Amino acid sequence: MNNLLLNELFSSKIKDRLKETKNQQSLVFFSAFIKKRALEWLAEVINPETKVTVVSRWQKADLVSGASDLEIFEFCRNKNWDFKILNNLHSKLYLLNENKIFLGSANLTSKGFNISSQGNIEIGTEIEATPEDLQLIQNLLDDAIFVDQNLYDSICQEVNETDKSMFDQIDTQPLTWSQKTLDTLEKKVEKLWVHDLFVSPALKKLPDISDKDIEHDCNLLNFNKDDLDSNNYEKEELSKKFESSKMFKWFMNIMKENPNSRKSFGFFSKQLHNSLLDEPPPYRSGVKEYLSFFETWLSEYSTSVIVRKSKVSSSFDLVYDSQPSREFAFKTFVATDKPAKASHNIKRHAWIGLGRSYEEILTDNHQDNFYKHQEGSINTHLKYDLEKEFIKIASDSWLGGPNSNPLAKGLDFSCFHSNSSAIPHRVYEFFNLTLGSNLEKRVILKKGSKEFGAVFLPKKDNRYVLQWDNKFTELLKESVPRWEGIEAHDTNYDSFLYFTDSSKNVQGMTIYEVDIATTYS
Repeated sequence: MNNLLLNELFSSKIKDRLKETKNQQSLVFFSAFIKKRALEWLAEVINPETKVTVVSRWQKADLVSGASDLEIFEFCRNKNWDFKILNNLHSKLYLLNENKIFLGSANLTSKGFNISSQGNIEIGTEIEATPEDLQLIQNLLDDAIFVDQNLYDSICQEVNETDKSMFDQIDTQPLTWSQKTLDTLEKKVEKLWVHDLFVSPALKKLPDISDKDIEHDCNLLNFNKDDLDSNNYEKEELSKKFESSKMFKWFMNIMKENPNSRKSFGFFSKQLHNSLLDEPPPYRSGVKEYLSFFETWLSEYSTSVIVRKSKVSSSFDLVYDSQPSREFAFKTFVATDKPAKASHNIKRHAWIGLGRSYEEILTDNHQDNFYKHQEGSINTHLKYDLEKEFIKIASDSWLGGPNSNPLAKGLDFSCFHSNSSAIPHRVYEFFNLTLGSNLEKRVILKKGSKEFGAVFLPKKDNRYVLQWDNKFTELLKESVPRWEGIEAHDTNYDSFLYFTDSSKNVQGMTIYEVDIATTYS
């Protein structure tokens, strides 16, 4: 007996089975490509009251090229059939009444079903459905996205706006949906297949990790392995791709169910084992290995999760981007001489210049503050630029730079014991000082209605020192009760002298309005 069905024998057998089935209860059709003509051909023998579900992959390139028809949505809706999208679907499977399965190479198209004059060479077979088969099919259906009118309209608009005249001149594979459509297509990821899991530790080339495994993980990220081999990528780009992966979305869904709860490696090992659709699922040891690989990705590329390691295990916490970073609080960032390449990096590198405080970066709405305006976390952008050495944290005690308003001095030992503070070259412009000058500059420090004499004194080592009178130091001590505990080499400042404004008096002397603020962490 021949179990293989060649060409039109396959499609004819499906249609014959439908004719023979008087009590058609449910039909499920999976096909990567679907054309309206083939669907109409099958519909000729489908009862009106039968529950029908049609699943296609409906990638943008499929619809632009005409491999699948947009019209099948309207056709299914008019028949009261469900139409779903299953991304990356390649299978062709036809389930009749939950007992007969037709499997083969034939898409639900005129050529695939050989109902046109020029059909493809296709081979298929018919098998009896087992309970395990039906569960697997149900898992696929659960993973598919139901197409409603809003999603259909969004897809139609994008397909119709694509210039089809250029189709033969372009590679259609890079065609992707807009973020708006992707967001509509987004579905809460509750189940995974093993092929959705990472099988190498954060793209690190190790002796026991094969090129095939690394290529698998590159494919999960839609990332070119050649770029990895040549180090032709930026970490920020790879972070975005990682956080768009299916496994990461599954992980985040679980994290957000109880966002303030720290979750352990063991907890996620159990969750992953229970979430896998593969039958049979991997052994627990295998699941733990997959999760350990994923943990390396979280540590290296996630901006949303903190991985905490102990001697025996790991745990995970969510990061809230709206929360300021204690790590960067009261720090100043300065641009280095290393040039950035991307346009947004160039702008924010120039805006940082000779110094911007972390608080300034969080609050300044200047158009070139791309740390704030660019999509993503401010803290992540800062960490990226620090790692790439586009910027560095200033080593002096001043908060901000020449373009900051206000500029602040971290109150250190010398402020209380020497009535003075050294002025770093990077803030000379703020005080209208000239590098290399040997001229003194007398000024007034004004706190409220009180004025205090001060002078910028040039030193032999080509630097200036701001010296003020004893009365101003007494004011500092009154404002900073803990001043006696400050030691000579302390760099963790919790009190600051802010220079908030400047003006000239009638004698032409500059008056700097100041304020004193203390923050105890």
